[in-house]
Amino acid sequence: MPDGSRRILANHRRRQKRRGLARVEVQVPKKDAALLRAVARQLRSDDASDLRAQLAAATASAAAVGSILDLLACDLPDEAFEPMLQRDRRLSRPVDL
Repeated sequence: MPDGSRRILANHRRRQKRRGLARVEVQVPKKDAALLRAVARQLRSDDASDLRAQLAAATASAAAVGSILDLLACDLPDEAFEPMLQRDRRLSRPVDL
């Protein structure tokens, strides 16, 4: 990157930092990218307190999970866990019992 472009980018990031914004880079599935952008846009607005409270409540319960047993004992339906607990049968080998 040419020096002029680096200086412009550094100035932009410095201004954003002064405004109280932090740069965050995340990787999400492509189907969730638009949703995450919309959430970020809403969080930057002045009336984000309701969304912030809902996100804090949703993530607080996830952070409180201590083990897989705690996770499985939660109120979510069993179907929510099936993709995580399924084995890839293509990787198994035949066994004679």
